[in-house]
Amino acid sequence: TLDSTEIKLTESNAAKDSLNSLLLDFEERLNQLEEERAALGDYSLGLEDEVAQLKQTINSLKARVAKASPEELARLRVEIAEMGKKTSAYEAQIEALIDENEELKRNQVELKEGIKALVYENKNLDDKVKKASEAQYAPIIVEAGRMRKNGFSPETKVRRIEEIRVQVDVIENPIINDPIEQSIGIRLIDPNKSVLAKVVDNSQLVDKSEIYSIKHNFMFDGKSKKILLKFEPDTKLVKGEYKLEFWAGGILKQTAKFELK
Repeated sequence: TLDSTEIKLTESNAAKDSLNSLLLDFEERLNQLEEERAALGDYSLGLEDEVAQLKQTINSLKARVAKASPEELARLRVEIAEMGKKTSAYEAQIEALIDENEELKRNQVELKEGIKALVYENKNLDDKVKKASEAQYAPIIVEAGRMRKNGFSPETKVRRIEEIRVQVDVIENPIINDPIEQSIGIRLIDPNKSVLAKVVDNSQLVDKSEIYSIKHNFMFDGKSKKILLKFEPDTKLVKGEYKLEFWAGGILKQTAKFELK
């Protein structure tokens, strides 16, 4: 009858609407998943073909639903249910890749932090080794005087001073394997706060802090040694208290004082 035909048509249209709604839902999910997959970049290579096939299947099902008879709709419902399972499986793949990618990023951050810590630790170790390898010195001995027939004679009178001697004792360091060049310097400062220095040796210097009375380089092989440094004034000395600064490796290590009358 006409009423029966209308009822079947209405039911058929409702079934088609229901199936189309499911397919649209799957399509929207795939579009969202495709954005997430694209964000993964190279990490998701190989999945483009899979999503393309799923979209192609959805379009095919849409076309078949539009033309399907009531009898065929039942078969399409089964196929669309399978389509839903494939979409869910693809979704699970993307979620797994996202989790793996996040884990990889965390591992990379931890690795970078570990490398930074290792570099810092190695630098500290290098600094400690370098410091331990530097020559160490016993308290310096300074004497002003002049040479006589029987050797050097200490003096305190300004007019008798011909040279100022500095005895530097290098302490033994058994951890040294290879000889290391060391640089030491002496700054003799008179009562007027001027550094005693040879003009010829310091004529090019502008910064007064770079002026030294004596500079000396030596190779340190770890064995103890004595170094005698001499300074012969080429200008008249003045009476008063003199200060000596002993520098090693650019660092002020010791100071001493002596007085000339």
